[in-house]
Amino acid sequence: MKKLATFLLGIAAWFAVSFMANAQDAVPPTSETIDQVNLGDVFSNLEVHVDWAEDRVDAAGTSVGNSFTGLADGPVSADITQTNSGAVETESDVWTGEVGHEVTSTSSAIANTSVIAGQNGDTYANVVQSNTGPVQAINELDAQLTWATTNQTTASANVSEVSGQGGTITSFHEQSADSDVFAFANSVVPDADGYVTNVSTAAGNSASNRNTGSASAFNGAVQTTAQGTSIAAVADADIGTTQDITNAASAAGNQISAENIDAVVDVGSEGSETFQFNGAQVEADAFTQVATFDGIAASSANGVGNSIHSNSYGGDTHLENLQNNAGNVTSTVTLNSTGFSGGAGITSSSAIGNSISASANGGALGARTEQFNAGNTTARTNVTAAHIGSATSTATAIGNAATFSTRANAGGS
Repeated sequence: MKKLATFLLGIAAWFAVSFMANAQDAVPPTSETIDQVNLGDVFSNLEVHVDWAEDRVDAAGTSVGNSFTGLADGPVSADITQTNSGAVETESDVWTGEVGHEVTSTSSAIANTSVIAGQNGDTYANVVQSNTGPVQAINELDAQLTWATTNQTTASANVSEVSGQGGTITSFHEQSADSDVFAFANSVVPDADGYVTNVSTAAGNSASNRNTGSASAFNGAVQTTAQGTSIAAVADADIGTTQDITNAASAAGNQISAENIDAVVDVGSEGSETFQFNGAQVEADAFTQVATFDGIAASSANGVGNSIHSNSYGGDTHLENLQNNAGNVTSTVTLNSTGFSGGAGITSSSAIGNSISASANGGALGARTEQFNAGNTTARTNVTAAHIGSATSTATAIGNAATFSTRANAGGS
């Protein structure tokens, strides 16, 4: 009996020491509570004039009403509230003469932005964003002689990003946009031996979640854009001679993206909700004028009222959502090739009221969706070519679109 008592005391002591060691090794969760309010106008102006550069010229203009970035190694819990009512605007004007390699100009205007990233622990995020101020990004690039150019222009009312690795993500995004959003990318390039890229993107509300590792991701969101507002993206490219061209405009009222690798991705169920209402007029316009090109001239304009994309690699996908679009969605793309070109012209436009895309690669897919569209959707594609190697053109207008797919044995990496 005495030996048994000694043995039990030894076991108890071992558990006590083990528990104390584990308690000391445990990482306390990082907790963040952020409340940001911006009432004033935010404006940035970038002017660059370079006659000659041996290598490259890079320019970037940024305006943000409220910004939060949270990075945590271990468990993290974040409650973020951002309110903006001031105008947020970025103007960039870049002119270059002869540049040996490349000219890039990036312009972005965002009313509210929140980025939360956790690793080696669970991530919890509750993000509330509201914007009532106009948002505008204008980026004009004039490169006379170079090898390649890139013009990237982005305007958004609310942006929320949550990512995690090695733990479960639980996130909820509440976003409201009651203002106009406008993005304009203009590139004038008489001579570029390599390529010309001109991209304009405008969005009311954007929420994204990405998780990596064998843990689930539970996501929910409520997104609204007000009636009587507009969300527009314009991409205008005037090109002399080049090899390849990418000229693209995309505009969205509300958009959600959720992706998980090696585990379940859940959007809108498990006691949460996913709801999107777009009342804004959404417009995407891309205009390409080119004399000669020998590669690929890709021009596209894509507009959508509400969009959800959910994807899992190596796990199940669960989706429950309601989409309501009341705004008109219009997209117009134009390609005008005036000279003797041997390349391929690829031109496409799409206008969609509500769009859902969900896939499960290596797991099961369960979805319950409701879509209601009361807005007009119009897609226009115009192509004029004097001499061209080939031309492929499409125009697609859809009220409600839902695409679901599964694939077995497709784990993540």
